[in-house]
Amino acid sequence: YSITGTQQLITVPYAFYAGKSDYNNLENRPIGNNMGDILYWNTSDSSWHIVPAGNPGEVLTMDTNNIPTWNYSNNTLYKLPTVNTVSVINITLSSATVVRMVTDSGGAALVLSGVCWSTTPHPTVADNQIFDGVGMGTFTTLLNGLNINTTYYVRAYATNNAGTAYGNEVSFTITAALPTVTTTAVSNINSTTAESGGNVISDGGAPVTVRGVCWSTSPNPTTADNITTNGSGTGSYTSNISGLTINTTYYLRAYATNSVGTAYGNEETFTTQPACGGVATVNDYDNNVYHTVAIGSQCWLKENIRTTHYSDGTAIPLGSSTSPSVAYRYYPNNNSSNVSVYGYLYNWTAVMNGSPSSSANPSGVQGVCPNGWHVPSDDEWTQVTNYAISQCSYVCASTNTYIAKAFAEKSLWSSSTNTCAIGNDLSSNNSTGLSLVPAGQYIGNYYNFGGGTDIWTSTENDNTKVWRRAMYSSSGNVFRAGDFVKQDALSVRCVKD
Repeated sequence: YSITGTQQLITVPYAFYAGKSDYNNLENRPIGNNMGDILYWNTSDSSWHIVPAGNPGEVLTMDTNNIPTWNYSNNTLYKLPTVNTVSVINITLSSATVVRMVTDSGGAALVLSGVCWSTTPHPTVADNQIFDGVGMGTFTTLLNGLNINTTYYVRAYATNNAGTAYGNEVSFTITAALPTVTTTAVSNINSTTAESGGNVISDGGAPVTVRGVCWSTSPNPTTADNITTNGSGTGSYTSNISGLTINTTYYLRAYATNSVGTAYGNEETFTTQPACGGVATVNDYDNNVYHTVAIGSQCWLKENIRTTHYSDGTAIPLGSSTSPSVAYRYYPNNNSSNVSVYGYLYNWTAVMNGSPSSSANPSGVQGVCPNGWHVPSDDEWTQVTNYAISQCSYVCASTNTYIAKAFAEKSLWSSSTNTCAIGNDLSSNNSTGLSLVPAGQYIGNYYNFGGGTDIWTSTENDNTKVWRRAMYSSSGNVFRAGDFVKQDALSVRCVKD
């Protein structure tokens, strides 16, 4: 046997000092407990003592009291491995990847190799750890199950017979990110409206407080442009887009906002339809020409009906008295020269042409209207007035009941000084383009020509009365009333089927 250091020893030389070479005849002979236990002589008590077996890679050395002990030594054949924690990459809301290197095995086979981590500095294998192979080289280790807004400390480690070595410490923090949102394809595209929406796939680790779509006539719209707001949180949502310009190309993106900021979905491009699907004018049986206007999702005629025939050629007689059962038409203010601008006044029997009352939307009642058009129901009139209320450009003085000016023509109404009245500043009227004119009414006598308009719906209020819409030059309101009887004569507007 060879002695490699002055403090190193092996068991055999001790036998030379035992006095007797036969172990079985030693005095005070101790009994070993495990394979590899050895003996040494202690002069302080003149007896033999056991040194328990050491671990692989340890050497037997003498301490300051000349008692042999097992220890690791720089002079041993093995040393600790050399490892390096290179970096942390691909950090997500719940995971991260650690790049590590094992550059030296320490002269012994590696037993373990991996990464340990903790929320406090200097993690060890007693903390969280992943063992994912042995060997030399560069490795990547995926950490899962991490928490938002938390700082982690990681170290690479490697273990051989000499023990466990750790690499340098690297820290990283899991923080909330922008949401992830996609844009729904644009559908139901009309002249001034369309439908889209989005899907918030991830909130980025922080609650989504607002979501919707934004649009512009330029690419890459943001929330500084036109927007809808459609709730909060994750998941799908629908956005109804209004106030668009006829026959115009738009760019649209979904958006979602959390505490980190605002994220945008993919961009969609669409073009609104021409006015009323490209139908600019309509002719009736008499070859009168009517112009069209799109308001919200509806298409209306811009002029009052002035036909003397139904679309099948049946004549509508001119009336000189009222009747609840015979169809009649009347000159506005009893003057034939008014017809070209104000249209005819019709009793409800003439308006419906034999059709029953309808409250449906659309009404399905062609009545006195041209082919492809119908008499609007009470609900259809409510639809167009509600649309006007929803558009700030159609509302006067931020009072959502004052919308009459948005529907009234600009020059024919009598004047008024009342706030937001139709007759107050006529030049600011007609932002919807519907161009309603003050044709008055015939209810046994002619009334309110120049000062008001009353327009039929297809919907009965009861067996004798019908719902109508009324506007007056001295008011900013559109009135819904159901007090006129079927023999009365009012104006008619038509809506596209």
